[in-house]
Amino acid sequence: MRTVLSFILTLSVGATLLAQESDTLTTRYKVLAKGNLYITGNNILNRQEGKKLSANKANDDTTTGMKVNDNQTMEYIDIDKDKNTFSSSAANVLLPKNSKILFAGLYWSATYPFERGELKAGKVVISDAKREPVEEVLLKLPKGKYTSVKGQFVFDGSTDSRFIDKNAPYVMFADVTKLLQEAKRLDGEYTVANIRSAKGMITGGACAGWALVIAYENPQEPFRKIDIKDGFLAVKESKDVIFTNFKIPSVKEVFPRLIGAALDADIDQGENKMGIFSQKVGIYMETRTRKVKNFLNSSITYGEDIIKERKPNSKNTLGIDIFSVEVPNYDFEVFPVGGDFLRVNFSSTHDEFYTYLLGLAIHTEEGTSLRDEEVDRILGKKPTPKPVTHQAQTPVSTQEKQPVSTAVQPKTTLQPKTEVAQAGIAKVTNTQNPISKPVQQQPSSQSVSEKAEIPSNVYKIKVDNVKKGCYLILGAYSSKENVDKYIFNLRQKGMHAEGSFFYPVKNLHYAYSYYLPTYEEALKKQREVNTLKKANPALEKVKDVWILIVE
Repeated sequence: MRTVLSFILTLSVGATLLAQESDTLTTRYKVLAKGNLYITGNNILNRQEGKKLSANKANDDTTTGMKVNDNQTMEYIDIDKDKNTFSSSAANVLLPKNSKILFAGLYWSATYPFERGELKAGKVVISDAKREPVEEVLLKLPKGKYTSVKGQFVFDGSTDSRFIDKNAPYVMFADVTKLLQEAKRLDGEYTVANIRSAKGMITGGACAGWALVIAYENPQEPFRKIDIKDGFLAVKESKDVIFTNFKIPSVKEVFPRLIGAALDADIDQGENKMGIFSQKVGIYMETRTRKVKNFLNSSITYGEDIIKERKPNSKNTLGIDIFSVEVPNYDFEVFPVGGDFLRVNFSSTHDEFYTYLLGLAIHTEEGTSLRDEEVDRILGKKPTPKPVTHQAQTPVSTQEKQPVSTAVQPKTTLQPKTEVAQAGIAKVTNTQNPISKPVQQQPSSQSVSEKAEIPSNVYKIKVDNVKKGCYLILGAYSSKENVDKYIFNLRQKGMHAEGSFFYPVKNLHYAYSYYLPTYEEALKKQREVNTLKKANPALEKVKDVWILIVE
């Protein structure tokens, strides 16, 4: 295996040299292992308004006219109080216990046509035209000291005719696997410093940041194929990235993990989407923090949530996107047993953005080979013909408009058999499935405009740090990961699902449709939601919402 991995790494370095010409993503690293992917990172450029609003202060503006980098004076973030650095930001890593590092790659990127620009008479003018080398940065591991890291270009816009007189984006990569493998401590705060970028104002807005991607092995993980691709996709209209040569085994469930990073995508500037497709069907991704029509929105997220363990931990990173999501695959409706093809499509109707990193961790049979058509193409060899077992979906041409794909409506997992617990809430024998609701008295026909008495069998709990009031409960899970999957599934079917909260006494994550401050309002909304649900065939197997009161 070690020989094969070395061979693949050598090939992938050569492949990235083609990225500037082919405008695509190619494999940097791949492996077959019981493991998974992890990604974190941060922006290193932020808005600044004189002395009253420092670039080091988190930017949470996602609604006003100042929410995009085009309208901002951008300056370096520098959080480390080290006189030897001019820019620095930090983010935490937290891997599962007993994990072993297989690969670690550090990426840094920015728009960098010149050192500084400013706005004069409504036009951007260059006030400092020099452009310093970008190949070397500093990396500090948890409880460690800065180490110099030298990278190689994945893409250099200063030498590309499309970008020379514009924003000149660049992407750098450094293999830091050995640094992490030899580290005394893996979990904790990682700081990256001295990334260079344009400052002040440039046409289209300045942005800069870094991403750390880790492939790790862990005995508790299923057997997966892990494939990390990088390059430079300038997305305006539609671009595809293809993953092949895996074979989904016959197991209980398969939810592929997809990680990625992009530069210069904005909040609500036209539409941008990320679609994920098998050979026949697919879905457009959406989370609580990423809208389906604005998936890349200048945020750094894991699953449904903004990653808070960063310095600064801005909700709006002004042009830096990092994400890690699980792809819904309920009942294998998108990626069936035996499936061996996954296409990721990025599209934009307005602003151009740059995807430079995409990684996939997907269950595969243990007999899978790392050899594939991409390797053969790089070597100049013809791949061995394979028997066609199904009709292949033609990848979308980068010069053609993408056809509309049919979005899959995932099925809701059937409720397991339950036994009634003493607390009046049903106890699930299989904690991977949602917990059933407690039996509640049906509301009477009285008008909810009158003050309704709360029946004695309405379930009430006390939870710290959860807003008091009434919640219309959709289901409950013993893990945050599973409740997030359930919420996504319901949203795909057209069900309103606001979010979830954790009840530590029962170790349950409650998914809820609505929050209402009073029981009268909750009773009215409960009737409305359940009536609408019954009219939607896709929600036929979904249980009625029930009222839970947080005191």
